[in-house]
Amino acid sequence: MYPNYNRNRGIIHIVKAVAFLLIAMIVYFAVGHSTPFVIFKARDQMVYETFAKFKPAEVDSIYFDTDSESLLVEGREDAEFYELQIGSPAGEKWLDLDKSMNLLSGGCIEITSSVTNLLHRNRSKFNIGLPFLSYKLIVPIDDAPIDIKFVGKSSDLEVNNCNCRTVEANAASGDIELEGITADHIALRTISGDIELTGVVAEKSELKTTSGDCDLVGVSGEHLRVQTTSGDAELTEIAIPSIVAETSSGDIDSHMAMLPDHLDISTSSGEIELEFTIKSAHRPSQPETEIFLFASAGSGDVRIKNSPNWLRADVKKLFSKSDQIPSEPDWQVQSSSGDINIEFTQESNLD
Repeated sequence: MYPNYNRNRGIIHIVKAVAFLLIAMIVYFAVGHSTPFVIFKARDQMVYETFAKFKPAEVDSIYFDTDSESLLVEGREDAEFYELQIGSPAGEKWLDLDKSMNLLSGGCIEITSSVTNLLHRNRSKFNIGLPFLSYKLIVPIDDAPIDIKFVGKSSDLEVNNCNCRTVEANAASGDIELEGITADHIALRTISGDIELTGVVAEKSELKTTSGDCDLVGVSGEHLRVQTTSGDAELTEIAIPSIVAETSSGDIDSHMAMLPDHLDISTSSGEIELEFTIKSAHRPSQPETEIFLFASAGSGDVRIKNSPNWLRADVKKLFSKSDQIPSEPDWQVQSSSGDINIEFTQESNLD
């Protein structure tokens, strides 16, 4: 009996040792055999070192595709080159970069994952293969507009003070922040991450989240579309003539800096708060320029405060899309069960 027991214990220990060895080998090759494992640290704890520089006017786009690394694109007036920097945890010198790398011709700066630096087809492709890094790309602010495409899982994207043609980002749990940029087209999508736009000027902006929130401040342009499932949408000081905002269970809170020509706000169970600041230059003065508002709250209430005389409001209790909606309203605001509060405030003493 005892020999069999001891033999079984020995087999168990061998199996555990083999399993541990297999796990160690998987981790070893997953992170790169020359790269020690590091613990993630926040971006402000990173030490950045220059990895490569690119001549201005030869870079037309940026493509970033990794799982967990974050990217900061920052426009600077004093920048003479596009400068790609890589951040390593403060105090840990496991990242050894070549300081003498020559200027590279750009085209597309592509950052993915692996070990070496490959140059082909006028694309500077960096397969770094190091875990939990933070990348920073310094952009000359006076250079021609660029395209930015970002794909990540838990990666964050931050773009500041840049002149862009397009910004396209698709993140699973990562956050997306744009501040002080101009663009022709912005298309951002996350699942659980948040989207923040501050001081952005874009002809067309399309934002979509599942459970993440959308927070916009001082955004202007021609067209805006915001979609969430359970996330909230907060729009502050928005100056856009065509706005669509939709959510299933989230709330929508908006302050308009101008009166939009087209407005479509809808939620199923969330509440809607809309505030309009009326400037004399925006207020319709002729009968043909009146605004037709259609509002329905289902089982909720609709309240309109300080309604101007040029606003023609049609308020009904509708419970489904099959119910009749007036044709071609200028503004359409709907909630199935949540309340709708709309308020107008007059800005006085204008020049």
